[in-house]
Amino acid sequence: MVLAVGAVAALAVALWWSRPESRDSFDYAAAFEQSQATPTNGVNVLALAGKDPQSVEQLLGPTDRCEQSLHSHRCRYAQSPVEIVFIAGRADW
Repeated sequence: MVLAVGAVAALAVALWWSRPESRDSFDYAAAFEQSQATPTNGVNVLALAGKDPQSVEQLLGPTDRCEQSLHSHRCRYAQSPVEIVFIAGRADW
């Protein structure tokens, strides 16, 4: 009797564990896919990342305003709707 109940319980667990639906509903492929969309504001972020302020100014035009903080330097550009934060002299975000 105990053996039969144990066998039924083991079978139930095996069937439950091997059910076909996904373990979670998070779309891992979508989270790591590369976007092929063209930016709507015309700013190519990959071309700016890691550049020094002079190189960014060549791409975006002259600065409108810059602010210095403890660990970063932040600039807004007159001809572009973006603000670039420079950390250790390189465009970061």
